[in-house]
Amino acid sequence: MRPLSLHLLRPLRWLLRFRHRCGYGIHSPFAFGFVTGVVYETAAYYGYERLHRALRVKRASRRPSRQRQGHGSPPPPTLREKDYRLLMRVANFAQPQRSLIHPADDPLVGLALHLGCTHTLPQEGGGEADLIYTDAAAADPAALLDRLSEGGVLIVADTVTNTARRDAWRRVKRHPKAQVTFDLADFGIAFARTDLQRQHYLVNYF
Repeated sequence: MRPLSLHLLRPLRWLLRFRHRCGYGIHSPFAFGFVTGVVYETAAYYGYERLHRALRVKRASRRPSRQRQGHGSPPPPTLREKDYRLLMRVANFAQPQRSLIHPADDPLVGLALHLGCTHTLPQEGGGEADLIYTDAAAADPAALLDRLSEGGVLIVADTVTNTARRDAWRRVKRHPKAQVTFDLADFGIAFARTDLQRQHYLVNYF
């Protein structure tokens, strides 16, 4: 579970990023289309209901029973339902042939990516991937960019909680492959698109 302080800081972050909402000030057609058609998309997707059911099952399995109370039951999922929905929409937008999740410790992430693009195959070994999902604290996201194919997308979970995570995201932004990046705070999203002008965007994702 995310610390209470992070939930209290979310409204403040929304105010600080107020002018970065809904694609305001973005002139690139690609970036504007991604922000308005993926991040801020409000239409219902076919996979939302399946994600909702899977999240309910996961939460129920982690709810401490009377027998388990006091035995340190696992915490509830870190990601919110809207976060899994966003991951699904990003996969639907990117249509990756090969995806890599590192570390693969949340099965709902894999489900969300699969529902967004049903033909994507898990990448194994050291080959390239068209979509990579990772956590800023679990690995060096910038190093994973070396495995990202041209046109691919890297998703980094939670880029603002502490200094180490913020530094990890800064390294991603400096990487030559991170041509276009979107800082959503809860996620950092980088596209390896050499056909686009290098640009970094702040997005007010609440």
